[in-house]
Amino acid sequence: MNIRLCKQCGFILGTKPHLKEVDGVCLACLNASNKKLIDFTQRQEWLTKYICENKTHGKYDCVVAISGGKDSRAIVKRLTSHHGVKNPLLVTVHDEFTSTQAGISNRRSICEHFECDHLLFRCNPEEFRFHTKEDFVKELHPLKWLERRLYEIPIEIARDLGIRLVFFGENSDYEYGSSTELGIFHPLTNDAVKVIFMGAIWPYSIHDSLKIARECGFKDLDDYNEW
Repeated sequence: MNIRLCKQCGFILGTKPHLKEVDGVCLACLNASNKKLIDFTQRQEWLTKYICENKTHGKYDCVVAISGGKDSRAIVKRLTSHHGVKNPLLVTVHDEFTSTQAGISNRRSICEHFECDHLLFRCNPEEFRFHTKEDFVKELHPLKWLERRLYEIPIEIARDLGIRLVFFGENSDYEYGSSTELGIFHPLTNDAVKVIFMGAIWPYSIHDSLKIARECGFKDLDDYNEW
């Protein structure tokens, strides 16, 4: 068997579904370099205007789907500091896995830090267990159902409340090399709800998100000695 490695990052090519490559370099690496060609300043200016023009709820400017992690905090910080968002509604879809103390603390403190409302949506535990087992047995993908609901539920909540804008983090298709285009809108965008990738407005970076999150009270496993 011929094992081929990406010439830049060393990832084993041909092992990840939908990961594209060009001349022995994975598309994730190529996309990381191509971010330098994108005018993010123009996208940020566009977003500020777009948010202003698409506020449809009397109280909430938008919905932000959050996990409680570093990226969540960075998204809320940027929306409130750079794009005129004064009152986002935070929505977390809870799973049945054991939470760390750091995770519990971050979910609790994010709405306190930004002084906004936070909805914690818990899926039916029995339904969660059924689909997790079923997807593992059939496809070796135990998180398939949950990952779909992580996107669907915040959008459904926004639609039902009449909120037009929903924000998620990175555009995973672009960041992980299955698409060459860093699209702004999520495929679930429709006439009623516009779903925006914040990672397409501000260039996504793990280190950048962590720095911003720490400035906003984020805690990690080191803070609770949970490694």
